[in-house]
Amino acid sequence: MKKLWWILPFALLILVWFFFQYWLPSLLGLLDRKNELAATGAFGDSYGALNTLFSELAFAGIIISIFLQSQELKETRKEFQEQNVHLERQAFDGAFFQLLRLQNQIVESMSYTSITHSIQTSGQQSINRMKFDLQEKYFQGGFVQLDSTVEKYEHF
Repeated sequence: MKKLWWILPFALLILVWFFFQYWLPSLLGLLDRKNELAATGAFGDSYGALNTLFSELAFAGIIISIFLQSQELKETRKEFQEQNVHLERQAFDGAFFQLLRLQNQIVESMSYTSITHSIQTSGQQSINRMKFDLQEKYFQGGFVQLDSTVEKYEHF
């Protein structure tokens, strides 16, 4: 119903424009039976001014529609940029959690048999057992030189 209120004036203008050439001459008494064709031709020249008015209104409508489209295009670009930032964030989160899942799978699939105590461990316990064995075998005396640490690690 709201759309009809702004369409109604345009429909009325078109109706007036269409019947203008028929109503006005008869109302003003411009037409007589003898000179009807000549009077209609003279009146038709004045009808051109009304065409100019409607042409100007059409041109104004085109300018307004171009302006509205440019504003909507700016808003669409802004929404696409916001959506792009959101999608990048989702991609990062997905990759991050996939890497965490992979790291957990790797840790859970690890297994280690202790060199000194012949204890079989798996998962996070195998990492703790390796640390314990490395400290027990090579670092009992406290701190050691860096060169010897690298050699001991490679040997281990």
